Amino acid sequence: MKLFLRIILFGLLGALMAALGTLAAVKWGQAAHHRSEAEKLAEIVATQRDRISALETDVEALETTARNREARLRALEKAGGGLVAVAGTDTQQACQLARDTPLTAQPAKADTRPAALEPRYRQGPLRVAHTGQSIRLYPAPGGVLKVGGETAELINVDVHQPPQGLFAGMAAALVAQFVHRTQDGKLIAVSVPLRESAFQNRTLWTMAQHVPAAGAAPAEVGTVSVDPASLLPENLGYDLYTGVLPVPPCSGGVSFYRLRSPVGLSREQVAKLRALLAGTPANPPAAAAVPAAAPAAHGKTVQR
Repeated sequence: MKLFLRIILFGLLGALMAALGTLAAVKWGQAAHHRSEAEKLAEIVATQRDRISALETDVEALETTARNREARLRALEKAGGGLVAVAGTDTQQACQLARDTPLTAQPAKADTRPAALEPRYRQGPLRVAHTGQSIRLYPAPGGVLKVGGETAELINVDVHQPPQGLFAGMAAALVAQFVHRTQDGKLIAVSVPLRESAFQNRTLWTMAQHVPAAGAAPAEVGTVSVDPASLLPENLGYDLYTGVLPVPPCSGGVSFYRLRSPVGLSREQVAKLRALLAGTPANPPAAAAVPAAAPAAHGKTVQR
């Protein structure tokens, strides 16, 4: 009997030990799994930390680039746009030459699809100046034009009298000239004919209301926002020319994309802008009401 009880007792002890061993193995496996998961999470955290550090570095680099561009734009502004005038001439002679000399047309190749203009401008506070020959809008930094694999930064938009060399035989009361520069210093101009219509252009109205005297420092109006793209037509079809900028600093070797479609402005706006360009006081003593502008296109991508 005692032997039987001993056998039962040893059996129970064996079963208990086996159960404890199984439980220990399960717990050990769970602990190993948790350790593995913790190690994976630690690796993910380290990777994300590295990515955050890299992003912070990229943000710092972008901020530095933006500050450098802003400083460069300010310096260019003080230097009359920072563009180089035609070699061997002074600025006045170069500008007169540009206004009177026909530009060289660049015919499209029969076997090549013309490049599309892709303006990507930014809306920003109004900064406008009077250069003496144009009313100049300084855009918000970061606006670019993409065309034919090139990217050029928008420097300024000049509103001035239409040069005969660029708009000969084309009805245009005024011209809005978008001047861009690539990283290697190449200049690209998009020339928009401004034609009299039944509608007022809100951006041109805003510029005319705040433009300072010729030669004065640019007027900055932080409470007024303008979008350069509002001076572009819906259709960006163009003819391509090369020549000289018709307003200071009248640089040479410029690629001109002369748009075929005009942007409209009212007869009163034409008269006021022409008076401002001629140096005649045109602003009334009391501010006029803000015009109801015609719907404006904002730079769609259109083939030549």
